[in-house]
Amino acid sequence: MSVKIGQGKKAIFTFYNNQIDDRMIFLHHEIVGKMCQEIEDLDFRPFNYVKPDGEMYPDQAMDMGFKTLFNRDRYEMVMSLEIDCIPLNKESLLYAFSKAREGIFIGNSQRSCHIDNDEHMFIAPSMFVMNREIYSKLGSPNFGPTVRGDIAEECTYQCEELGIPMEFLMPKSYVRDPIGAPWDLGKERGKYGIGTTYANKEGDELFYHLFESRLACWNSYFYDKCEEVKPGILNHLTEEVIKQSSVTFEEE
Repeated sequence: MSVKIGQGKKAIFTFYNNQIDDRMIFLHHEIVGKMCQEIEDLDFRPFNYVKPDGEMYPDQAMDMGFKTLFNRDRYEMVMSLEIDCIPLNKESLLYAFSKAREGIFIGNSQRSCHIDNDEHMFIAPSMFVMNREIYSKLGSPNFGPTVRGDIAEECTYQCEELGIPMEFLMPKSYVRDPIGAPWDLGKERGKYGIGTTYANKEGDELFYHLFESRLACWNSYFYDKCEEVKPGILNHLTEEVIKQSSVTFEEE
């Protein structure tokens, strides 16, 4: 039996190119797709944009996807969910969409450590949800990086300027440091790294983000987490089901 969130149809938008490992794509699609089936009016809309980095960038895929889902397909709420980020259970999705229904821009926290912007913390595209009203108030935003922020960071700046409420899911734990040192959210807000688990203010663990999936050197941590979320999933990892997971998203 499916569970209702209300406020019309909803979509989870995932975007990736052929640089991503097929096994990661299958595992992600299997977990997210099955959870979507348990929630009424929630569609999984993955987009394999095929072109390598340099010909098309993730923010361009996001621009196209959100514009299509909100304007053409008339979804009321859309979640951005990167291919190396998974909900830890169905309740994670219910929580995020219920906040978006209330008019809150919610998502995983991150900081652009390579940009001098007063240690600005933003809601990252690894996972965020916005409703149609917020998308409109932000001017149907382009998600590209700017001089003051990384991909999609401008949305957080705009919400701050417009007084749109936000909820930052914070790192609760992570598996290991990235090469060099852990990433710092700044202003004593904590650190995060490879295999970060994000939680709400009550401490409920909601989403897991691997990070740096294009490097493919940390993927085993993602596989382990998928097995933890859905025991036995690795036993079904065959070439045939991996091929079947390569669903495309097309814009008219």
